[in-house]
Amino acid sequence: MGNKFVCLGVVLFMILASLTLNLVAILTDHWYNVQADSLGNSTFQSKWTYHYGIWKKCYESLPSDTPVVKERVGSNGNCIFIYEDMIQSHEDTLPYDDQLYLHLTRCFVAFAILCGGIQLFTILTLICGVWPADCHNIKRSKIYLGAALMLLLATICGSVSGICFIALRDLDVDPQNLYPQGVASNYDWSFMIHWISTGMCIVESCILLCLLKESYDDVAEKFSYYNIY
Repeated sequence: MGNKFVCLGVVLFMILASLTLNLVAILTDHWYNVQADSLGNSTFQSKWTYHYGIWKKCYESLPSDTPVVKERVGSNGNCIFIYEDMIQSHEDTLPYDDQLYLHLTRCFVAFAILCGGIQLFTILTLICGVWPADCHNIKRSKIYLGAALMLLLATICGSVSGICFIALRDLDVDPQNLYPQGVASNYDWSFMIHWISTGMCIVESCILLCLLKESYDDVAEKFSYYNIY
């Protein structure tokens, strides 16, 4: 009993931690970093030194020749809100490459958010199973199995989001050749945190499957099928 309670507590803590990491990744603007060579002039460095995430693209100093709508500039004056670029009223008229880019952008954002939503729902499901309320008679094997499957789905969603983001960055380099010579680009810490959160979901799912096995052992040996303990 005690060991199962400890394992369940660890799983709940891990899911909460992975959800927190995913939320940090979604809400921060360091998925990708672009850095201009220091040998370039100030105008070149200003234009090609920035980092961005799902919602904003932030420069060290906003280039004067950047055509932006005033309402889309962030409060610090150096960030531009880019999420509106995912909303296209006439996307059917766009070239194929632009449509592909748009759909990949939507996919990476949607699946990242969906991953977080599933993690949150998993936490609520497990709490419902252990809380001494109306749902305390839910068969624990169903709770473990359902939570494990949800975390597996969260892993898939997180992986799809990350892969779509990688595909977008590959499109920036080839065939669009977005970055000129003297500009380096790399994945930043928000992107890494997103993958850590996704990897934790796999570990959590495995622990829940181990608890599921223990539940069936109890049924076979002790005929103790109900209640979490």
